[in-house]
Order: sequence, then C-alpha cells, then structure tokens
Amino acid sequence: MEQEQREAEVVLLDLRRRVRNKALEDERLEASLRAFDDALDLQSHELALAYQKDQDTIRRRFAELREKVRHLLHRSHRSPASRHTHTPRSKILH
Repeated sequence: MEQEQREAEVVLLDLRRRVRNKALEDERLEASLRAFDDALDLQSHELALAYQKDQDTIRRRFAELREKVRHLLHRSHRSPASRHTHTPRSKILH
C-alpha cells in the first residue's frame, strides 16, 4: 500500500509539473496573440489613414479637372468664334 501511495505521488507530481508547464505555454501564446492582434489593429488603422489620404487626393484631382473643363466650357460659350476652334486634348487635361 505504501509503495502504491509513493507511485501515485510521483504520478501526481509529474501531472502537476505538466499542468504548470502547459499553463505557462498558454500564457506565452496568449501574450503573443495579443501582440499580434495589436499589430493588426495598428496596421489596419494606418491603412485606413493612407486610404483616406489617397481618396482625398483623387477627389481633389478630379475636382481640379472638372473645374478646368467647366472653365473651358464657360470660355467657349462666351466667345462664339472659339466654338469652331479645336483645343488640343493635352491642353484640356493639363
């Protein structure tokens, strides 16, 4: 009986050691996953800012282009002689 108790204690100590090691491993993994999640959150925020900046640039450029077109149209409506002249495409786009 005493031998069985000692063997059981050895098994119990081994199981406790394994559980402790597994708990430490789980804590390290959770910390790593939290750090990864934080990095993803930061990256998504940076990408959102870059996307917004790109959108703003695109909107501004199209607004400038529309303004140039409106200006050319307004100028051509003011001068009847200019209706028959051809404006090179490169001048409209620049």
